[in-house]
Amino acid sequence: MDDIVPALEGAKGLTGFWLADREHGKRLSVLVWESDTDAAAAMTRAVMAAIEAADWDRARSFLADDFRFSGPVPAPIDAETWLGVHRALYEAMPDLRFNPSAFDETADGARLGVALTSTHTGTLTLPPLGINGYAATGRRVALPLETATVTVRDGKIVSWANVTPPNGGLAGIAQQVGLELAAH
Repeated sequence: MDDIVPALEGAKGLTGFWLADREHGKRLSVLVWESDTDAAAAMTRAVMAAIEAADWDRARSFLADDFRFSGPVPAPIDAETWLGVHRALYEAMPDLRFNPSAFDETADGARLGVALTSTHTGTLTLPPLGINGYAATGRRVALPLETATVTVRDGKIVSWANVTPPNGGLAGIAQQVGLELAAH
């Protein structure tokens, strides 16, 4: 084989190439396709990257109209509320990173680890938690690993459910920047 030729470059979820032996007029086709799980992991990575870049419209484009986030919140929240929390965190901590790891297949999506990191360099305001204009502390935040289960339906993320340790989530962020949250 003396050449590699890309193939199917425009096919969604399918890539390939030909190994060509031009001298003997032979070629071997190699195809690789993305499973729904690969697509769910890619979509999950994409929404996290959009949030990390403060590209709120792009982040919203990955979420279904009936999206729900659950876990470290008293009741599930919708897409706008979830993105609003991330927008507030980004305003106070523009180096916010999800640090995803260990993507695993589920029947209808993906499971992964998330360990948020950031630095509190801006004003933090989250009125639902009683946080109004908490000035930057310069403190570094490194949350413990959380397990996230993401469910995809019809090409959109419909749910994101976190299992959060007691010192994780927004309470962990508040603690690490020196805030005490009122009991809700």
